[in-house]
Amino acid sequence: MEISKIADSNDINKERIIFKVLLDEELGFYGVFKSKKTGEKTVSSKTTGSYWFPDRQIKKGDLVVLYSKVGINSEKKNNDGTTSHFFYWGETGPLWEKEVDAAVLFKIDEWKYKTP
Repeated sequence: MEISKIADSNDINKERIIFKVLLDEELGFYGVFKSKKTGEKTVSSKTTGSYWFPDRQIKKGDLVVLYSKVGINSEKKNNDGTTSHFFYWGETGPLWEKEVDAAVLFKIDEWKYKTP
């Protein structure tokens, strides 16, 4: 999966990140960090938010759309046989300021955890 674009930044009603699905795989292996740009092609390792996608199979050619606002996850079948998957970060205000913020896509297909 790759980031296609951040659209309509600073408009909470439309602000979203659009991802293009490159291979059939598990969406739950992906997440997004919100970070700040530190250079032309660099970002800070200090993150100011994160979103981890729920478990769901995605297919090559699908679109994944992550809105900043509150909403209910859904999907729509497209005429070409692909699916558009819609998710919501749950924020009440815009997340993405042009030229300052950066969305960092990460893939984790193995992890360990402990509980107290």
